Amino acid sequence: LSTVVVLGSLIAFTKNPITKRFSAPGLKQEKTYADDRIVFWHAHWEMIQDRPILGHGIHLDSEYRRPYFEKIGQGSFPKQYEAHNQLIQIMAEGGAIGVLLFGLWLAAIWRFLKGFSPLVRNAGRQTIAFFLLGGLTQNSFFDSEVRYAILLMLTLLLVEWKAQGASAEEAEA
Repeated sequence: LSTVVVLGSLIAFTKNPITKRFSAPGLKQEKTYADDRIVFWHAHWEMIQDRPILGHGIHLDSEYRRPYFEKIGQGSFPKQYEAHNQLIQIMAEGGAIGVLLFGLWLAAIWRFLKGFSPLVRNAGRQTIAFFLLGGLTQNSFFDSEVRYAILLMLTLLLVEWKAQGASAEEAEA
């Protein structure tokens, strides 16, 4: 965890490809918003207010989002993308029910990890924590690397769980 904090600080406070990307002149299209993501979040907040319980459904394209960008005065904004925040995106697509189901899914995994060794439990919980942290500025479900990492974690947990079950059966015999 200390390594992550140190590396994160180094990335944030030094010149590197990541900080250059956030300070590039091409990203800030509109002076009224500090960053493009805030435009995305604002447009999706308008979507959430329209359908807070059930949301708008999945796979919303830019044509569907266009009226919401127009509503906030960003109709000519060139990048009318997804929310770039997985919780806002889940709320826009699935409403409060979608966020509740997402939270229950994460809570079930967190609780499932309780039965593992401290090493496995900590690695799994850190994976969940970083998944949530990363999802604050990106919709992690659209990034194949994130989906593969979560799938790999769940697969390894299943293998470990089966191995623990087999070890317990051998001990009883």
